[in-house]
Amino acid sequence: MPTSSTSDGTGPLGTRDNKERQESRAWYRVQDQLFDRFMSQVPGCRTKLREMVAETGGPELDCSLRSLEPVCQWVLDWVKREPDDGEDWLSIWFNRDAPRVHEVDNGHLVYKNWYLSPQADRMRQRLAVYVSDVMMRLVPRSRWVCWRGNFVGDHPAGDILLDVGDPNRPFQPRAADGLVFTHAYTAGFDPSHPEYRAPNPREATDYVDQTLARLEERRRKGLEPVFQAAPTGREAAKGRTPHAGRREFNRGI
Repeated sequence: MPTSSTSDGTGPLGTRDNKERQESRAWYRVQDQLFDRFMSQVPGCRTKLREMVAETGGPELDCSLRSLEPVCQWVLDWVKREPDDGEDWLSIWFNRDAPRVHEVDNGHLVYKNWYLSPQADRMRQRLAVYVSDVMMRLVPRSRWVCWRGNFVGDHPAGDILLDVGDPNRPFQPRAADGLVFTHAYTAGFDPSHPEYRAPNPREATDYVDQTLARLEERRRKGLEPVFQAAPTGREAAKGRTPHAGRREFNRGI
């Protein structure tokens, strides 16, 4: 007969649970450090994007929903040209180990796959910050967090996301950049490439609209917003205890 955990956490199962809890906390501490690094870069991302847009006579950055499409079009045009941005820091999302270009054998054809350059990756982060600034104006109390899941590995646990009060689905600012420019960039802007997906500067606007519609549906069902208690740290998940997202999911909400 298996031995259950005792109230003080001793016993075989208690020892295992404590070990998993300690590993989870250690993992979140690392993710929280990445979050802190990201947040230290946010003000510079805002300032630099405004400077770059102003220098080229680009669209107004008023953080309105209607500004997203022209801003994304400006970003797309910039990435196609990719002039020197005059900076040398690396985004937390930058893959240091990936080659800038590699070849993929697809039958009889060999395609080149591009990875984001440091410059393009910095622009991706600037765009994520701007998209999030728009969302934070539209959803009171929303903020950047290191997302806490019900358990480590509960995607997207540990990711840097925007908490909009939905315990099941945070707002993922980088979700839009794939169709805005990333998929086209990594295919070398070559429509014949098998991984090419046409750029869509409206993608960010559509994603914000979909998120707002989902939040409105929650309100119609009488569900109160559920936010993390803190962006990081051991107190972060307390705002969703006991596992509000899992409970709502099990109820089919």
